[in-house]
Amino acid sequence: MQGLETRKMTRTEAESIVNWAYDEPYSLYDLNGSSEALEELLNQDYSTVYATDEGLVGFYCTGPAAQVPAGWDEGAYGGSDDGRPFLDFGIGMRPGLTGQGLGTFFLGHVLKDLTAEENSLRLRLTVATFNRRAIRLYEKFGFQYVMDFSVNGTCFQTMIR
Repeated sequence: MQGLETRKMTRTEAESIVNWAYDEPYSLYDLNGSSEALEELLNQDYSTVYATDEGLVGFYCTGPAAQVPAGWDEGAYGGSDDGRPFLDFGIGMRPGLTGQGLGTFFLGHVLKDLTAEENSLRLRLTVATFNRRAIRLYEKFGFQYVMDFSVNGTCFQTMIR
């Protein structure tokens, strides 16, 4: 994967992404062609990432779109101890590219985008605890566990950097 570029998400890209299907146990991330998911991809803060040799590689989102709503009730999305606000973000990689060691390159690009204007941003993400591959990747980039919470039998954790 080379030559990554970020773009604002288009309807064509969103229509493709809502139909991505991940292998178990990652099917939790499937959007199943949902019209609600399509509208969220188009009306929230979502960007796509392209590679010159792979086409559409993945996407990322920021703000409320990156949060699990039930986490608010559990206190997962409060402010920071030092008063600086958090920027919540989430990523999604095309299913055929996951598990191949490309996450470092992809996440590095996303973090560069997110911190381009302000390097001192406090970043926060939420990840399903069964997703050990993603958690190892986030830890590699300096993210640390904060707390976990459950939603309909699935456990999530927040991590900050």
